[in-house]
Amino acid sequence: MVDEPPIMADEELVAAALAGDAKAFEPIVRRYQEAVFGVALARVRDFHAAEDIAQSVFIDAFTEAKEAEEDWVARHAQQELCRRISEAKERT
Repeated sequence: MVDEPPIMADEELVAAALAGDAKAFEPIVRRYQEAVFGVALARVRDFHAAEDIAQSVFIDAFTEAKEAEEDWVARHAQQELCRRISEAKERT
């Protein structure tokens, strides 16, 4: 039997990332990637654009992380997703 690592809350993972643990952000990406991509795809209706939007959301969330508030990652992802979708629509 393999011991599973404990499931950490988003705020714990962000705090670990802010403390210098770059790998701490990986579970956040896995946790929200499908949902962020799904919303982007539903809004822009372009697979590749949705992939780009989802990737940008997580890159921005990682580089702009400032504090580990409850639900911060989900709120940030939603804000970035809306901004990226608006930008993508303006270009088309």
